[in-house]
Amino acid sequence: MSQDSLKFNTTQPDLEVIIRSRIQKELAPNTILPTDTINNTSSVLASAIYNATQYVKSNIASQVSPFLANGRNLEFIGLKYGVTSRFSSSQASCTLSIKRDPNFPEQILAQGTKIDIEGSIFVIQEDLALDQSIIKATSETFGSLEIVPTYGTFENKLQSFEEVVTIEFFTDGKNSENDDEFRSRIINAMKNPLFYPNESGIQEEIKKNISSVRGIKSEEISGQIYVYPICQQDLFPPYGIPDTSTLIQIQNFVDTIDTYGIRNIQVITPETEVTDMILYSIRPDTVTVREQIIKLIEQYFFTISVPGTPYNGTDLRNIISSVVGLASYNEMLPNSVIYPSDKKFFILGKIEFLEGKNG
Repeated sequence: MSQDSLKFNTTQPDLEVIIRSRIQKELAPNTILPTDTINNTSSVLASAIYNATQYVKSNIASQVSPFLANGRNLEFIGLKYGVTSRFSSSQASCTLSIKRDPNFPEQILAQGTKIDIEGSIFVIQEDLALDQSIIKATSETFGSLEIVPTYGTFENKLQSFEEVVTIEFFTDGKNSENDDEFRSRIINAMKNPLFYPNESGIQEEIKKNISSVRGIKSEEISGQIYVYPICQQDLFPPYGIPDTSTLIQIQNFVDTIDTYGIRNIQVITPETEVTDMILYSIRPDTVTVREQIIKLIEQYFFTISVPGTPYNGTDLRNIISSVVGLASYNEMLPNSVIYPSDKKFFILGKIEFLEGKNG
C-alpha cells in the first residue's frame, strides 16, 4: 500500500504511518519538528480518523452498501435493484416410474405412499391410476439433499408393485438463501441492470428459441420464477407434456438467460386435470354427427391445453352447436368459466353419448 493512499478499511497503525509521512512531506523547507511531536500528532489524528471510519462503516455504510450490509438492511438494498426477496428453502421432487406385479394388475397405488431415496423419504402426491406408471413424489423435508439418485424403494414393501422404482427426473431442493448468496445476486443485478429477466420476457425467449414449445405458464414465488411448458402435441402425444430430455433442454436454455443466477428459474412438468364430456339425446344421432362433435371438442381442448387456461362452457356450447346437421342435443356443461387447479391444465377425457337427460 502506498503511504499516501487512504482506503476505507485502512487500519489505525497504517493511518499513523500515512499521516506521519504527510506531515513530514508538507513541512516548509528547513523546518524541523521534534519526532515526539510528529508521532503524537499522527497518533491522535489516526485515532480520530479510524474511529470516524468505523462509525461510518457500522452505522451508515452497513445500511446502504450491499458489500457491508447484512440481514434486513441487505434486503432493503435488494429492493432497489429489483432483487425483491431471498430464495426460500424448497423440497426436492421427482418423477417416478413404477412397475406393477403382473399377478396383481388391479391394485391402485395410493396418495401418501412413501418412497425411500438414498435415506430421504419422498411422498407420492396422488393416486396412481390403473393405466398409469408415472407418478410424482416430493421430499418430506425442505432443503438440498445433495444427491443425484437414479432409483428408490418403497418404505414399506407392497405386494402389488416391484420394490425398486426408477427415477425419471429429479429436482433437488434448495436451502434458504444466506446473506452472502443474497448479496451476490444483488451485486450481479447492480453490475448488469439491463440483464434482469422477467416472466413475460422468459416466456417469449423460450417460445422463440425452443421450437417444440407452444405454450407456457409461469409464476414468481419469493423471487424465484417457475416455468411450466407445453409442447407441440404431434411431437409429444397425447397432450404435449414434455419428456425429461425436453425439460432439461428448456432448463439449460433458461440458465443461459439468467446467467448470473439472479432469478433462479426452474422448469417444471405441468400437471393435467381430466374433463369428461357427456352429451344427451343428440338429433340426428348419426356417425357423421358424432364424429364432427368429437373432432370439434378435441380441437377446443387442444387450444386451452396450457397451464392456467380456463374452460368456458359457453364457448363449448357454441362450438358444438356449429356442427353441420346437428338439430338438437342436451348437455350439462358449466355456465361459468372454470379455472384449473394450481399449475394444471385441462385435458379431454372421454366423450359419452347417452339417450335421455339423465342417461
